[in-house]
Amino acid sequence: MTDQLSTREGVRDLHAFIAGLPKAELHVHHVGSASPRIVSTLAARHPDSQVPTDPEALADYFTFTDFAHFIQVYLSVVDLIRTPEDVRLLTYEVARDMARQQVRYAELTITPWSSTRRGIDERAFMDAIEDARKAAEAEFGVVLRWCFDIPGEAGLEAAEETLRLATDDRLRPEGWSPSDSAGPKSAYRGRSSSRTSTRRSRPDCARCRTRVRPPGRRPSGTR
Repeated sequence: MTDQLSTREGVRDLHAFIAGLPKAELHVHHVGSASPRIVSTLAARHPDSQVPTDPEALADYFTFTDFAHFIQVYLSVVDLIRTPEDVRLLTYEVARDMARQQVRYAELTITPWSSTRRGIDERAFMDAIEDARKAAEAEFGVVLRWCFDIPGEAGLEAAEETLRLATDDRLRPEGWSPSDSAGPKSAYRGRSSSRTSTRRSRPDCARCRTRVRPPGRRPSGTR
């Protein structure tokens, strides 16, 4: 009995030790990092959304039946990001949650295309994430950097638009970091044109240090 108690106390001490360690997040998604608290706040801003605001209802809403359902729910949360103020709130509050977990540095994967195509002005989008980044570093001690995401399912147009934002000195945010190509994996099935579109984008990618790969394929040596 004494040995069991000692083991339990040791586990608690280990958990507390790990929880207190400073951490870095090298691959974390902007909208995907929204906690139920943040989603509830955003949903309350947009009562026409199907996303519930009640914590218990929200817990049920985030009970996924399969991967396709996960994508459906994820995109419904993406749809809550409708204004620069929403972008700023999401970014700032994600940083607050990171600080509570002792995260000191994070490379946040952001999809500007998802916001600009919904009507958010590109300059206002950049200003929103930068304002949140600076506030997070000053108030929480969390250093944020941006990794621009190219949604593969949106094709060449999304790639070119994202690359333009990443290479335009007038728009590129200070916290910008190399980008990636991703998007809901279910959208890649049956879209052979996406592979061609990605290949055509590569000359510009080399100029802006963007990592773009054909949909459905990963670099060798990764999982």
